[in-house]
Parts: sequence; structure tokens; C-alpha cells
Amino acid sequence: SINKKFFSYIIPSLSAMIIFSLYSMVDGFFVSKYVGVEALSAVNLSMPFINIVFALGIIAAVGSQTMCGVFIGRKNYMKANKIFSFNIKTVTISSIILTVLFYFNMDTIARLLGATEDLGPLVIEYLGHIVYFVPFLMISYNFEVLVKVDGFPRLAVATVITCGLSNVILDYVFVGLMGHGLAGAAVATGFSQVISTVVYLIHFTVGKSNLEFVEVKFSFDTLKSIFSLGVGDFVSEVGIAMIVLFYNIFIIKYLGEKSIATFSVISYVNNLALTCFAGITQG
Repeated sequence: SINKKFFSYIIPSLSAMIIFSLYSMVDGFFVSKYVGVEALSAVNLSMPFINIVFALGIIAAVGSQTMCGVFIGRKNYMKANKIFSFNIKTVTISSIILTVLFYFNMDTIARLLGATEDLGPLVIEYLGHIVYFVPFLMISYNFEVLVKVDGFPRLAVATVITCGLSNVILDYVFVGLMGHGLAGAAVATGFSQVISTVVYLIHFTVGKSNLEFVEVKFSFDTLKSIFSLGVGDFVSEVGIAMIVLFYNIFIIKYLGEKSIATFSVISYVNNLALTCFAGITQG
């Protein structure tokens, strides 16, 4: 029935997006508990950067998901495979380039995020370790979206839940037990995305997937089509990043650095609600 089919995709998408939004919340919890209020403020200041990286992954994921879904519906698996392969190849190359650019501009990024002289080093410490995992953040999300249109929504949920739990465990080990602070929280989040990427890669290479990797050449028209379909979700995610960014800047200016920690909790709840809406629309 249409109801059963509808909820079979809505629930996995919604679950996946909720758990994605919990990554930063988990970091914030362990950082505030074991490092301190200033460290929690640094995590919140870093959130717009994470949102923008996420947005760059979304524009490719949603666009390619739509195109693959159309061709799979037409039983044109060769064309769907080409879109799938083109997307992953493009995201991989662009994410590596972005990683290099981000790495050499950490100071500038911290200033743009509104970091003060006191919070700047903490933001750089956190993002300086997150940046190594930017390719995995972008690729794993694209895999997670495409595995659902491939016909395996339950695999997406199982993988996201597994990686979410691994993030909690790694945060406890790196931050709580080993005392690595913000660096430990960043590495914990990064490794959870590595696990996710590996699981999906196994599915698409040796698993029972309908989509598979094929040889493709760069096509500006294909890139344009993917981006035009994904730009709406991209703008929504960037909008979230800008709202948090401007709140952070004005709160620091008028209420002080410690107030950022309070706003962190509010922004986590806000982000959770918005990602729920995104999960429903994607399903």
C-alpha cells in the first residue's frame, strides 16, 4: 500500500537525520562535562562550519538521489549507475580540495565564526581536527541518501544508529577517559563518519546493491542538473548555519562569551527540529 511504502522511507530518513543532528549534541555533552563551559562555547561557535560542510554534501546528495530515483523507476539502471558514480567521484574530489583550503585557513574561519581572542584557540583546536574528516562527512551522507533510493532504507538506519553509538563510545573514551578535550571530541565524530563510509562502500561494492560504480567522465550538464535539484536543501542548511552564526556574534557582543554555552542547548533543540523536517521531505 502507499501508506506502508510512504512510512517505510519516511521513518528511516527521519531517524537518520535525527541521529545526524545528535553528533554535535554528543560532542557538546562530553565537552561540557569533562572540559568546561568555554569548550562548549567553542563547539557551538563551530556549528555553522559543520552545517556548511553538511550543506555542501546535501546539494549533491539530494540532487543525485532525485535523478537516480527517476532512472531506477524507469528501469534504466545504467543511467542511474552513471549518475551515482559521477556524484560520488565529484564529491570525493571536491571534498579533498575543500579540506586543503579549510586546513590552511583555520585562523580566518575562526574569526568569521565570531571567535574571540579567548575562544579562538579552542575553536581552532576543535575544527583543526574535524577538518581531516570533511571528505568522510560529505561522502558518508551522500552514501546514506543514495542507499535509500537504492532500496535499502533499513540499512541506512542501522548504519546511522551504529555510527551514532560509536560516536558516544569514542567521545567517552577520548574525552572522558583519556582527557583529550576538544581534539578528542572532534576525532570521535570523525571516526564515526569513517565507519559509516566504509559500511556503505562495502554495500555498493560487494553487497546486494542495485547501484554500482561504473566509468564516468566529467559532465558540466550533469553537475548542473544535480545542483539545480539539490539547491533548495542546500539553501535551507546554509540558512540554519547563518542563523546560528548571527546569534553567536550578537550574544558574544551583548551578553558575553559564557552566554554562548546557554544558547548551545537552545540551538541543539532548534537544529533537531529542523533536521526532522528535512528527514520527512527526503523520505
